[in-house]
Amino acid sequence: MIAIILIFVSSIYISNAKDFGINIGVSIQPTFIDNDFALISGGKLGINYKNNYYLGLAISSNTLFKHKINAYDIYIKSIPIFEINHYGLDLEYYFFPEDAIHLSLGVFAGNSNIYFSIVNDEADYKYDYFPNYLNGKNTLILQPSANINLNFKDFYRIVIGISYKFYPNFEYEIPELINKDNEAIYKISSNDINGFSLNLIVRFGSF
Repeated sequence: MIAIILIFVSSIYISNAKDFGINIGVSIQPTFIDNDFALISGGKLGINYKNNYYLGLAISSNTLFKHKINAYDIYIKSIPIFEINHYGLDLEYYFFPEDAIHLSLGVFAGNSNIYFSIVNDEADYKYDYFPNYLNGKNTLILQPSANINLNFKDFYRIVIGISYKFYPNFEYEIPELINKDNEAIYKISSNDINGFSLNLIVRFGSF
C-alpha cells in the first residue's frame, strides 16, 4: 500500500516535468504452453518519456490453469506440474498517444526460469527428495507485441493486444522424468513453449 502511494505521489511530481510519467500495471496473458492452456499474470512498473516511449520492469508467472506434464518421476512416481517465471525489461513505442485509442509496438526481454513442482500430498512423495528440476533451468525470453491502448481516463489505461513468446535455442532434458508415451527421458524445448499470447493490461499513473 505504501509503495502504491509513493508511486502516485512520484507520478504527480514527475508529470509536472511534462516529459515524464510513471505508472504501474497488472497484466494477464492467456496462452498455450506445451499444448496446454495457461494463464500468465504479473506486474509492471515503468516510466513514459514524451508520451511516445516506455521503459519499465516486468515480472510474471503462470498462475491459474497449471497443468501436469506427460511424464512421471522415476523415483517417486509423481507427475510434476509445469511452472514458469519471467522477469526483465519492457520497451514500448506509442503511435499518436494523444488519441483516445492508439497503437503501440513493444518487446519484453529478460530471463525465464522453467521448472517443475511436486504435489506434496502424493503418497509416494519423500520430503527429503529434491531433484534438480525443482530449481529448473534459466533461459532468455524475447516477446514482441502489438497493442491497442484505450485512454478513457487520464490516470489509467487499458491495453489489449497480442504477443509472441520466443525462447531461442532452449532445450531441457530431465533424467529423473520419464515420458509416459514412449518411456524415454523427458525433454522440453523451444518448440514446446514458443507461441502466441493475448495481452490484457491495466496501467495506473501518469502517461
